[in-house]
Formats: sequence, C-alpha cells, structure tokens
Amino acid sequence: GLVQPNGAIAADGTYELFLTPRQAGAPPGKYKVVVFASEPREEAARHNRLPLLIVNRKYLDPKTTPLAAEVKKESAPGAYDFTVTN
Repeated sequence: GLVQPNGAIAADGTYELFLTPRQAGAPPGKYKVVVFASEPREEAARHNRLPLLIVNRKYLDPKTTPLAAEVKKESAPGAYDFTVTN
C-alpha cells in the first residue's frame, strides 16, 4: 500500500515523523513532502476565526508542492529539513 509517514511541527519548527503511532521515522524511499502549518489556535480564537495558514498553499498538495525527499537508511539529523514560504 501507499506509505504516508506524518508528524507534527512544533512551535520552534522541529518535527518528528511517524509511520504508525508507535513507529517513528520513515522507511527508505522517495517522497513528495506536504506541509500544513497554521497560526496557533489560541491566536485565532482571540480573533473569533479559524487559524490562518502560515505557509503557501502550494505546500498543501502532493501535486503542487516543490518539496521532495529521498529517505536513506543512514541519514544525518537535519537531512530532511526544508524552508517554506508563505
């Protein structure tokens, strides 16, 4: 089946990927990288609205994201860090 590791981005920009809730990381292979990031829910609630996206919409869809990664077995920390724009 289709392998879709996912994770969460912390406020400081760090992240961790999981293949399953108990299995960290991503298996070796080629991936399109999608990024969804919004302002904190608390900030949106103060303004009585849904959180605003803080990344460009092109990063939300595998068909439009320019980000890709090839995961290898022995990768250095930070090997898959990306810079995204709004």
